[in-house]
Amino acid sequence: MRVAWTVLALGMFASGAAMADGLECQANILYGNNPTVRDVATGASVTIVPEPYLRRTQVFQDYTFNIGGGGGGGYTPIPTTATTYESVPHTPPALPYTPPTTPYTPEIPEPPTMPATPSTFLDGTSWRLQTVNGMAVTAPATLNFESGGRYGGRAACNVYGGDVTAFTNFAINFGGAISTRRACPQLSEEQALFSAYQAATDFRPGREGDTLALLDAGGATLATFVRDGDVPGQTGASIVGAWSVAGVLIDGVLDTDSGFGAPSMEFLESGQFIGSLGCNNAQGSYTQSGDSLTFGTAAVTARQCFVPAPFEGPILGHLPNIRMVQAIGSGISLRNANGTELIRLTR
Repeated sequence: MRVAWTVLALGMFASGAAMADGLECQANILYGNNPTVRDVATGASVTIVPEPYLRRTQVFQDYTFNIGGGGGGGYTPIPTTATTYESVPHTPPALPYTPPTTPYTPEIPEPPTMPATPSTFLDGTSWRLQTVNGMAVTAPATLNFESGGRYGGRAACNVYGGDVTAFTNFAINFGGAISTRRACPQLSEEQALFSAYQAATDFRPGREGDTLALLDAGGATLATFVRDGDVPGQTGASIVGAWSVAGVLIDGVLDTDSGFGAPSMEFLESGQFIGSLGCNNAQGSYTQSGDSLTFGTAAVTARQCFVPAPFEGPILGHLPNIRMVQAIGSGISLRNANGTELIRLTR
């Protein structure tokens, strides 16, 4: 028992000495002031050379483990590799963002266009010229549309005609006009009308069907007309008021040239009328009931005039034959029982 305690004491003393020597060695190595240590077992002095310090950020020791595989298990060290991290410098944008000076405008798609087909809308209509290029005309002129794609009429000086095609989208295409070659003081108005026909690309009828306008490709008005025939849906027009005689049927043709005179007629609500025939005056009675119109006996002056009055005799000859009145685009038409126009009145 005593021997056991003696052995235990010697063992603890030896361990304490070894621990003291180990701490001394560790302290000397760490602080680097005494790299030589003493071996407790042999008493010999040993010089320890520490490994050079390596930065952890530059060298890594990696290990892979072979678990359950062949070769006896354990781990296999991977050769040490050096990995260098290089920072990438920040590169600012070359130029700051500049917003566009013109705001974004989305494109508006064009509406679908329907194919235009020829139209008979104007076939059989007649028109009287009012203006050309915004100027009122001084000489009467007409425009007639015939079935089969023909147009024609009487201009300021000549009779003309040609081919024309009107379309359902209100486009129009006039062919070149062929006309007689008579000169007159209003020849410039006639030439302006023919030029308007060639430049016209569209037509616009009035809401009531009593007016017509020809337009160019830019939408500018080239020429305007009023209807020279019956206005659909307008019957029983009142004739009360003052009118100018615009045309008289002479030798089967509605003549619009009244010479130097300016014939006119005024119808009073009392059923009386007064007329200036170009040389003499006339007055008498009339009766209107709806579309029906008749004249009584007219009293006429008996002056002799040195100025021709081509409308005077025909007007007096037509008054007893008038039986009806019809509204037209440019005024009213006085007709016989067969519907033939005898006298045309405009305001």
